[in-house]
Amino acid sequence: MLTMLLIAIPVLAIALYTFRYGQFLWRNDHKPAAVGTYVLALAVVAAPWLVLWSRR
Repeated sequence: MLTMLLIAIPVLAIALYTFRYGQFLWRNDHKPAAVGTYVLALAVVAAPWLVLWSRR
């Protein structure tokens, strides 16, 4: 649980930043990067939960 929080919090922070400002942390010339980052963040956050859920 703690490991998931340690992974999820920074990823969500980056995703929210990217979603809000429409740019990746070090790229400000490509708008589509924001969508990619958001999807990647959701995938990283969802993966551990899916693994735990499938083991039940």
